[in-house]
Amino acid sequence: FLYKMEENKIKGEFNKEINSHITTLHKEIIINFEALRSLAILFSDSTTPDWMHFSFEAQRILSRHNDIQALEWIPLIRHSERKAYESKSLLNLPKFEIIQRKIQGSMIKAPIKDEYYPVYFIEPYIGNELAYGFDLSSNATRHQAIITARDSGQPTATGSITLVQEKGEQKGFLAFIPIYKFRGVSTEEIRRKNLQGFVLGVFRIGDIFNSSLKGKELNDIQMTLLDKTQP
Repeated sequence: FLYKMEENKIKGEFNKEINSHITTLHKEIIINFEALRSLAILFSDSTTPDWMHFSFEAQRILSRHNDIQALEWIPLIRHSERKAYESKSLLNLPKFEIIQRKIQGSMIKAPIKDEYYPVYFIEPYIGNELAYGFDLSSNATRHQAIITARDSGQPTATGSITLVQEKGEQKGFLAFIPIYKFRGVSTEEIRRKNLQGFVLGVFRIGDIFNSSLKGKELNDIQMTLLDKTQP
């Protein structure tokens, strides 16, 4: 009887500690999504901010959220607009070119197609160089998240992916907030016709997990994150 009581006590303490860590991790993710929403406010008047304004606001957000890998603007670029975009130069950034991944760590020029969703604004650039110009729709997982966010009008995250700028083994995920030409896009058809692009948050899963554990002790508990979206 005493053994059973002690066992139940240990189980209760264990579950309490695990639930505390899960709650903290959930809060950390929510906080980062709210930071992404605050950047999306720049686009609330249906006009795209210039690069310097975006960079300033993104740097301000990143200074308070160390576990965000990058903040980006992903415009919808039709092929008829590609040449104009690739001929522009942005201050402190190299020549813009729409690219896609050949293999991890190697990029090639994106082939011609009707639409592109490239990384056009990116902060910080240092450490994320390979992502600049990357056409997210050239990858099936990212493209599905684009379609889901566009059609629903809701923030959408990918499952775990390998970031194009990843140099180690850590997995990451992307969070998309769709931006439209005007507010009140109430139907899927209207959303598709009036999409401007996406404000994007880039996250490394391990960084968020470690940030959520700051000031906490695991007390010999081993935790594993499982991605239910993976087969």
